[in-house]
Amino acid sequence: MLMIQHIRQVKQDNSLIEKGLQQTYTSKMNTMESMLEHLGAVETLLVKTPECYPGWIKEFRKIAEATSPEERQQVVLSLSDSHPLYTTLIQTVFSN
Repeated sequence: MLMIQHIRQVKQDNSLIEKGLQQTYTSKMNTMESMLEHLGAVETLLVKTPECYPGWIKEFRKIAEATSPEERQQVVLSLSDSHPLYTTLIQTVFSN
């Protein structure tokens, strides 16, 4: 049951991200953070030792902690292209 709740939230967050043109930068980032957290929870439920999402969440938080648009851009450019939100983050950070 817990898995279903996380998957539903991921689906809802993904829908909001796809409609991202109407969202503010902060709202987009909050939605992406929620999505990563729920995907991380799914990974934790599926495998004993989560490998991917803890690192991806940590990378995402570096963007949120950046103090200027230029710093955010540098952090996003340093992300691995294996990050599940890589393309969306590039578009969000560089359009802000």
